[in-house]
Amino acid sequence: MPKAKTAKKNQPITNGSQETASITTFAPPASSMSNLEERIRQRAYEFFLERGGLDGYAEEDWLRAEAEVLGHSGRRTA
Repeated sequence: MPKAKTAKKNQPITNGSQETASITTFAPPASSMSNLEERIRQRAYEFFLERGGLDGYAEEDWLRAEAEVLGHSGRRTA
């Protein structure tokens, strides 16, 4: 019976063919995410100030700021 193939550390196990699969991730770098979150946070705070500092709208402010910063108007066109 043939011996099972094992991979060295950090190397893929192959079946003898040269085909390999690659995984592509679409996440932006952490610094970019941090900057984006800061822009959303700042805009949400501006909404809070525009309302005169009235509490109770944090989630609404965040979602509105997020949509604005990400460029989503929330309106659909036909």
